[in-house]
Amino acid sequence: MLNTLHYITCLLLLINCVAMVIIYRQLPLAFKLLMAQTITAILVEVTAMQLKQHGYKNVPLFNVYLLLEVFFLLLALKYWQAPLTKFLSLFYLLFLGLWLFSIYRNTINHFAQNAFLISSFIICFLYLLFIIKLYTSNARLLTDPVFWTALGILFYFSGTIPLFSLFDYLISNTFIHSAKNLYAINGILAIVRYGFYFIGVLFIYKKRDNISAHTHDYTHTI
Repeated sequence: MLNTLHYITCLLLLINCVAMVIIYRQLPLAFKLLMAQTITAILVEVTAMQLKQHGYKNVPLFNVYLLLEVFFLLLALKYWQAPLTKFLSLFYLLFLGLWLFSIYRNTINHFAQNAFLISSFIICFLYLLFIIKLYTSNARLLTDPVFWTALGILFYFSGTIPLFSLFDYLISNTFIHSAKNLYAINGILAIVRYGFYFIGVLFIYKKRDNISAHTHDYTHTI
């Protein structure tokens, strides 16, 4: 089941990459950042799978990807003019400090789980505020690409918080089967996330004639 979910996630990542490349000139800058995150994600997933098949550790790769993912997601909020954007640098520095501490304490070969959990809380908090802003200022919310994309991000990270909070406990108490089930749920969350990405891309394609390629805040163009 884990392999099936993994392949579905990779397929959705690939579909999103192709779709974003096709409409690249119509993508607002924030979506170009998310395109970079999506391309990075599929490269990491494929490379990690190859490393695992050849007996090499892939955890260092995911640790580095974590730095890039949080950077792209926070920077996208800046160009969407989300609430608290003036504190984004502070939030990222907080996350970076925890990431460096985790790597120093546990080495790069162990996933920086505490840094991931803190970054998930930060992302959930900021994206929730942003979605509330969209809800109160946008009458056509369900056709807003930004809404669907932000909702996918919020859904994924809010779901991973309880999963990764339990993961170490399950492993340390030899509940290996339960830990694998958590990975399966994480795979489902990833599928929903990138499915929502694709809905957002479809709405951009549908409204492409009305979108300026240089627009930073998409919600002002709908």
